[in-house]
Amino acid sequence: MKQCGIYSLVCSGDKKRYVGSSVDIVWRLKEHFRVLKKQIHYNQYLQSAFNKYGKDLFQTEVLELCESSLLKEREDYWIDFYQTKNPAKGFNFGDANAPWRGKKRPKELCEKLSRIRKEQGVHPNFAKARLTSMLGKKLTPEQIEKRNKNHKISEVGLKHLIECNLGRKHTPESLAKMRGRTVPSRKGKPMPIEILNICKEGWKPYHAFIKLHSGKRIYEIAKLWKIEKEKRNNV
Repeated sequence: MKQCGIYSLVCSGDKKRYVGSSVDIVWRLKEHFRVLKKQIHYNQYLQSAFNKYGKDLFQTEVLELCESSLLKEREDYWIDFYQTKNPAKGFNFGDANAPWRGKKRPKELCEKLSRIRKEQGVHPNFAKARLTSMLGKKLTPEQIEKRNKNHKISEVGLKHLIECNLGRKHTPESLAKMRGRTVPSRKGKPMPIEILNICKEGWKPYHAFIKLHSGKRIYEIAKLWKIEKEKRNNV
Protein backbone atom coordinates (compact mmCIF):
# COMPACT_ATOMS: atom_id res chain seq x y z
CA MET A 1 0.00 0.00 0.00
CA LYS A 2 1.34 3.42 -0.97
CA GLN A 3 2.22 5.91 1.74
CA CYS A 4 1.92 9.58 0.87
CA GLY A 5 3.87 12.01 3.02
CA ILE A 6 7.24 13.39 4.12
CA TYR A 7 10.39 11.30 4.54
CA SER A 8 13.97 11.91 5.58
CA LEU A 9 17.40 10.46 4.79
CA VAL A 10 19.76 10.81 7.75
CA CYS A 11 23.53 10.42 7.41
CA SER A 12 25.04 9.37 10.75
CA GLY A 13 28.51 10.07 9.39
CA ASP A 14 28.12 13.86 9.40
CA LYS A 15 24.74 14.17 11.23
CA LYS A 16 23.10 15.82 8.21
CA ARG A 17 19.73 14.95 6.74
CA TYR A 18 17.74 15.29 3.54
CA VAL A 19 13.98 15.94 3.67
CA GLY A 20 11.71 15.03 0.76
CA SER A 21 8.09 14.30 -0.11
CA SER A 22 6.36 11.72 -2.28
CA VAL A 23 2.98 10.16 -2.99
CA ASP A 24 4.77 6.79 -2.62
CA ILE A 25 7.45 7.03 0.06
CA VAL A 26 8.72 3.44 -0.21
CA TRP A 27 9.26 3.73 -3.98
CA ARG A 28 10.88 7.17 -3.63
CA LEU A 29 13.41 5.97 -1.06
CA LYS A 30 14.32 2.99 -3.25
CA GLU A 31 14.76 5.36 -6.19
CA HIS A 32 17.07 7.60 -4.12
CA PHE A 33 19.37 4.68 -3.26
CA ARG A 34 19.23 3.34 -6.81
CA VAL A 35 20.54 6.56 -8.37
CA LEU A 36 22.96 7.13 -5.49
CA LYS A 37 24.54 3.73 -6.14
CA LYS A 38 24.85 4.61 -9.83
CA GLN A 39 26.34 8.00 -8.85
CA ILE A 40 23.83 9.95 -10.94
CA HIS A 41 21.79 11.61 -8.16
CA TYR A 42 20.69 15.16 -9.00
CA ASN A 43 21.60 16.37 -5.47
CA GLN A 44 25.39 16.63 -5.56
CA TYR A 45 25.67 17.22 -1.78
CA LEU A 46 23.75 14.04 -0.98
CA GLN A 47 25.73 12.14 -3.62
CA SER A 48 29.06 13.31 -2.16
CA ALA A 49 28.05 12.19 1.35
CA PHE A 50 26.88 8.82 0.04
CA ASN A 51 30.17 8.30 -1.80
CA LYS A 52 32.13 9.20 1.34
CA TYR A 53 30.20 7.28 4.04
CA GLY A 54 28.37 4.54 2.10
CA LYS A 55 24.82 3.22 2.34
CA ASP A 56 25.30 1.64 5.80
CA LEU A 57 25.53 5.06 7.45
CA PHE A 58 22.27 6.30 5.90
CA GLN A 59 18.98 5.74 7.75
CA THR A 60 15.46 6.46 6.50
CA GLU A 61 12.60 8.01 8.48
CA VAL A 62 8.94 8.69 7.73
CA LEU A 63 8.31 12.08 9.31
CA GLU A 64 4.63 12.51 8.50
CA LEU A 65 1.82 11.06 6.39
CA CYS A 66 -0.49 13.56 4.70
CA GLU A 67 -2.67 14.21 1.65
CA SER A 68 -0.94 14.82 -1.68
CA SER A 69 -2.32 18.37 -1.80
CA LEU A 70 -0.39 19.21 1.40
CA LEU A 71 2.95 17.73 0.39
CA LYS A 72 4.74 20.96 -0.46
CA GLU A 73 3.46 22.78 2.62
CA ARG A 74 4.44 19.98 5.00
CA GLU A 75 7.79 19.44 3.27
CA ASP A 76 8.65 23.11 3.70
CA TYR A 77 7.66 22.83 7.38
CA TRP A 78 10.03 19.91 8.07
CA ILE A 79 12.83 21.51 6.05
CA ASP A 80 12.53 24.60 8.23
CA PHE A 81 12.20 22.46 11.38
CA TYR A 82 15.48 20.61 10.74
CA GLN A 83 17.08 23.60 8.92
CA THR A 84 18.23 21.29 6.12
CA LYS A 85 18.79 24.19 3.73
CA ASN A 86 21.74 25.11 5.94
CA PRO A 87 24.76 23.31 4.38
CA ALA A 88 26.05 22.58 7.89
CA LYS A 89 22.86 20.71 8.85
CA GLY A 90 21.32 19.25 5.70
CA PHE A 91 21.38 18.43 2.01
CA ASN A 92 18.32 20.38 0.80
CA PHE A 93 18.66 23.38 -1.47
CA GLY A 94 16.19 25.66 -3.27
CA ASP A 95 12.44 25.76 -2.61
CA ALA A 96 11.91 22.25 -1.23
CA ASN A 97 14.00 21.00 -4.18
CA ALA A 98 10.99 21.73 -6.40
CA PRO A 99 10.82 25.47 -7.16
CA TRP A 100 8.66 24.87 -10.25
CA ARG A 101 6.24 22.34 -8.76
CA GLY A 102 2.76 23.27 -9.94
CA LYS A 103 4.11 26.08 -12.12
CA LYS A 104 4.90 26.42 -15.80
CA ARG A 105 8.46 27.33 -16.72
CA PRO A 106 8.89 30.47 -18.87
CA LYS A 107 9.66 29.80 -22.53
CA GLU A 108 13.01 31.62 -22.26
CA LEU A 109 14.10 29.38 -19.36
CA CYS A 110 13.09 26.22 -21.25
CA GLU A 111 15.12 27.32 -24.28
CA LYS A 112 18.12 28.14 -22.07
CA LEU A 113 18.00 24.74 -20.30
CA SER A 114 17.63 22.96 -23.63
CA ARG A 115 20.65 24.79 -25.05
CA ILE A 116 22.77 23.96 -21.98
CA ARG A 117 21.84 20.26 -22.15
CA LYS A 118 22.71 20.10 -25.85
CA GLU A 119 26.07 21.80 -25.26
CA GLN A 120 27.03 19.64 -22.26
CA GLY A 121 25.64 16.38 -23.66
CA VAL A 122 24.59 13.38 -21.60
CA HIS A 123 26.57 12.78 -18.41
CA PRO A 124 28.83 9.70 -18.90
CA ASN A 125 27.54 8.01 -15.71
CA PHE A 126 23.92 8.54 -16.76
CA ALA A 127 24.55 7.28 -20.28
CA LYS A 128 26.31 4.18 -18.93
CA ALA A 129 23.47 3.54 -16.48
CA ARG A 130 20.89 3.70 -19.25
CA LEU A 131 22.86 1.31 -21.44
CA THR A 132 23.55 -1.25 -18.71
CA SER A 133 20.37 -1.02 -16.61
CA MET A 134 18.77 -4.11 -18.20
CA LEU A 135 21.95 -5.78 -19.48
CA GLY A 136 21.86 -9.51 -18.73
CA LYS A 137 18.51 -9.27 -16.94
CA LYS A 138 15.41 -11.23 -17.89
CA LEU A 139 11.83 -10.12 -17.48
CA THR A 140 9.65 -12.09 -15.10
CA PRO A 141 6.49 -13.77 -16.47
CA GLU A 142 4.42 -11.04 -14.74
CA GLN A 143 6.45 -8.28 -16.42
CA ILE A 144 6.13 -9.98 -19.83
CA GLU A 145 2.36 -10.32 -19.38
CA LYS A 146 2.07 -6.67 -18.37
CA ARG A 147 4.18 -5.58 -21.37
CA ASN A 148 2.09 -7.65 -23.75
CA LYS A 149 -1.10 -6.18 -22.32
CA ASN A 150 0.14 -2.60 -22.65
CA HIS A 151 1.47 -2.97 -26.22
CA LYS A 152 -1.66 -4.12 -28.00
CA ILE A 153 -2.86 -2.00 -30.90
CA SER A 154 -5.78 0.23 -30.00
CA GLU A 155 -8.53 1.17 -32.44
CA VAL A 156 -6.95 4.61 -32.81
CA GLY A 157 -3.53 3.08 -33.52
CA LEU A 158 -5.00 0.64 -36.00
CA LYS A 159 -6.76 3.46 -37.83
CA HIS A 160 -3.53 5.47 -37.95
CA LEU A 161 -1.55 2.52 -39.36
CA ILE A 162 -4.13 2.07 -42.09
CA GLU A 163 -4.67 5.73 -43.01
CA CYS A 164 -1.18 7.22 -42.45
CA ASN A 165 -0.20 6.76 -46.12
CA LEU A 166 -3.69 6.69 -47.61
CA GLY A 167 -3.83 8.87 -50.74
CA ARG A 168 -0.12 9.65 -50.73
CA LYS A 169 2.04 9.18 -53.82
CA HIS A 170 5.65 8.08 -54.00
CA THR A 171 8.21 10.60 -55.20
CA PRO A 172 10.16 9.83 -58.41
CA GLU A 173 13.23 9.13 -56.26
CA SER A 174 11.45 6.60 -54.03
CA LEU A 175 9.89 4.91 -57.09
CA ALA A 176 13.32 4.59 -58.72
CA LYS A 177 14.72 3.18 -55.48
CA MET A 178 11.95 0.59 -55.21
CA ARG A 179 12.33 -0.43 -58.84
CA GLY A 180 16.01 -1.07 -58.23
CA ARG A 181 15.30 -3.66 -55.51
CA THR A 182 15.54 -7.32 -56.35
CA VAL A 183 12.39 -8.44 -54.52
CA PRO A 184 10.58 -11.49 -55.99
CA SER A 185 7.20 -10.66 -57.45
CA ARG A 186 4.16 -11.81 -55.46
CA LYS A 187 1.96 -12.05 -58.57
CA GLY A 188 0.28 -15.42 -58.95
CA LYS A 189 1.19 -16.49 -55.40
CA PRO A 190 -1.64 -17.77 -53.17
CA MET A 191 -2.93 -15.60 -50.33
CA PRO A 192 -4.98 -16.74 -47.30
CA ILE A 193 -8.72 -16.71 -47.91
CA GLU A 194 -9.32 -14.55 -44.81
CA ILE A 195 -7.15 -11.75 -46.24
CA LEU A 196 -8.70 -12.12 -49.69
CA ASN A 197 -12.16 -11.69 -48.17
CA ILE A 198 -11.06 -8.48 -46.42
CA CYS A 199 -9.33 -7.23 -49.60
CA LYS A 200 -12.68 -7.56 -51.41
CA GLU A 201 -13.93 -4.77 -49.13
CA GLY A 202 -11.30 -2.43 -50.62
CA TRP A 203 -8.42 -3.05 -48.19
CA LYS A 204 -4.80 -3.46 -49.27
CA PRO A 205 -3.17 -6.83 -48.33
CA TYR A 206 -0.98 -5.51 -45.51
CA HIS A 207 -3.79 -3.37 -44.07
CA ALA A 208 -6.10 -6.39 -44.33
CA PHE A 209 -3.49 -8.43 -42.44
CA ILE A 210 -3.37 -5.80 -39.66
CA LYS A 211 -7.17 -5.74 -39.45
CA LEU A 212 -7.25 -9.56 -39.26
CA HIS A 213 -4.76 -9.62 -36.38
CA SER A 214 -5.88 -6.47 -34.53
CA GLY A 215 -5.35 -6.80 -30.79
CA LYS A 216 -1.84 -8.22 -31.17
CA ARG A 217 1.38 -6.25 -30.63
CA ILE A 218 2.65 -4.46 -33.72
CA TYR A 219 5.96 -6.36 -33.92
CA GLU A 220 4.02 -9.64 -33.67
CA ILE A 221 1.92 -8.56 -36.65
CA ALA A 222 5.08 -7.67 -38.60
CA LYS A 223 6.60 -11.06 -37.75
CA LEU A 224 3.45 -12.91 -38.87
CA TRP A 225 3.34 -10.85 -42.08
CA LYS A 226 6.99 -11.76 -42.81
CA ILE A 227 6.23 -15.47 -42.30
CA GLU A 228 3.20 -15.21 -44.58
CA LYS A 229 5.29 -13.53 -47.31
CA GLU A 230 7.92 -16.27 -47.08
CA LYS A 231 5.23 -18.94 -47.43
CA ARG A 232 3.88 -17.30 -50.58
CA ASN A 233 7.36 -16.85 -52.06
CA ASN A 234 8.23 -20.51 -51.47
CA VAL A 235 5.14 -21.85 -53.26
